[in-house]
Amino acid sequence: MRLSKYLYPFLTLILALCLWFILSTYYLPEYFLPSPVKVARAIVVGFTNETLLLQTWITFQESIFGFLVTLFLSFGIGLLVFSFKPLKEATYPFLIAFQTTPLIAIAPILLIWFGFGLESKIIMASIVSFFPMVVSVITGFSSTKQDYMELFKAFKASKFQTFRKLTFPNSLPFIFAGMKVAIVVSIIGAIVGEFVGSTGGLGYYILVKEQVLAVPSVFGALLILMLLGILNFTIIGVIEKKVIFWSGR
Repeated sequence: MRLSKYLYPFLTLILALCLWFILSTYYLPEYFLPSPVKVARAIVVGFTNETLLLQTWITFQESIFGFLVTLFLSFGIGLLVFSFKPLKEATYPFLIAFQTTPLIAIAPILLIWFGFGLESKIIMASIVSFFPMVVSVITGFSSTKQDYMELFKAFKASKFQTFRKLTFPNSLPFIFAGMKVAIVVSIIGAIVGEFVGSTGGLGYYILVKEQVLAVPSVFGALLILMLLGILNFTIIGVIEKKVIFWSGR
């Protein structure tokens, strides 16, 4: 079971690379699909001159800080909604409306307010990741069975003790599920911000390479973005196993 967990993804990767190589070599032009060899060479060159390393680090910072802002806000709003039930009905329509607003429409305003630096990209990353995170927190806090709540009341536990000993531990699987989604989509927010206006990051790098038709470099940046998403997701998964080891996940 443990071997198959890594074997199947590895075999899938090998198969995808073989298919990619065949299509790019014999069937598709380089401007449509460059070969994996040229993409790998572009990545190596980019990291060798530190250009790609710097842009990757900028995007990584934007996504992580945006995720942390989301985490803080989601817990605050989740606690308020959980403590005051009418707030759920009052705030949900606005949360949904905010989520359905296209980020590309908000991005220019954020650039005017916060400039072309990291701040505007962090806010965009936070906006994208906010809705799945806050919904997971609210759902987690509300998922405790009423029988358990009544049991704690019978033992005269305070509201804080009930939250610390019952509600919060019970909500952790929901919260970590939301964190896995939020930390991945935060990268999307950072990249959108870099596309709209920036002086660094992988989105900026892609735009620069696109203008000179350096397709292998563009594909290389896309692969690094995928690896960033996998890395962030894996980090949350490792933390989840350490924190809620009792859940059997």
